[in-house]
Amino acid sequence: MKKTKGPFSVHKRQCVDKCAIVRMEESYSRVALEYGSDEYKQKVINAIEQVKKEFPDTKPYVVEKKFDDKNGDFSVEFEHEYENREVGEFIERLVEILGIGKCE
Repeated sequence: MKKTKGPFSVHKRQCVDKCAIVRMEESYSRVALEYGSDEYKQKVINAIEQVKKEFPDTKPYVVEKKFDDKNGDFSVEFEHEYENREVGEFIERLVEILGIGKCE
C-alpha cells in the first residue's frame, strides 16, 4: 500500500479517488476530494463545474492542494450565507456524479 499525504491519511486508510470527507459545522461546511491520477483530477474538476452550474446561487470556495506530481486534493468550502439544505444538496450531487457511495 502506497503512503500518501492528505486528509484521508488521518483516517488510517488508503483512500485515493472515489472518496470524500465531509465536515459540517454551524457556519461552515467542506468536502475534501482526493485524487491520485490526472484522469480523476479532471473528473473532479468537471464534476465541481457541473454542480456549480446546477446550483448557480451557491458559490463555494474551491482550493486545490498538491501533495506531489500526481496526488492532491480539492477542498470545496462553504460559509453559511446559504441555507444548510442548499449546501447539503450541492455536496450530495457532487459525490453522486463522482460515484462516491459513502463519505467520512
